[in-house]
Amino acid sequence: MAGTINTDKLLIGGHSNPNFMWNRLGISSFKTNGEKIDYSSFVRMDQYGIYGIKNYSKDDRAPEFMSLNDAFEPLRLKDITENPNAVFGLTWEGFFLNAANGTGKVTIGTGQDFKMSEYSVDQSRWIDRVVIGRLDNNNYYGFQLKNSDG
Repeated sequence: MAGTINTDKLLIGGHSNPNFMWNRLGISSFKTNGEKIDYSSFVRMDQYGIYGIKNYSKDDRAPEFMSLNDAFEPLRLKDITENPNAVFGLTWEGFFLNAANGTGKVTIGTGQDFKMSEYSVDQSRWIDRVVIGRLDNNNYYGFQLKNSDG
């Protein structure tokens, strides 16, 4: 006879310091500091794929004030792939890897090829400074350097 397993509050590992949680968000491994769980940084497998988020903040809350109810919950795939806190992902759209430090970021991935970007506070957006690979939607490939205007 077929049945179901309710994974609403399944903990894998020690009860006071679980290594993994399996709930409505998927299977998540949250960063821990001793017995304190940091809900702002995690690796998760869910219906979108496998991805890592670092230093996510809900309503600009500090990590120590976040609970499982505040954990990142994507409503669509782009909530992951376009998230500035996403470190890596293997999703149904492909692969991406982001390395950010202050106002600089290096990205490599499916459809993005290799990009070095700088965050412009004045324009409130990331500006590509170096692109290697596909340069536009017309299938032009090459190496491109851009100024601070993009």
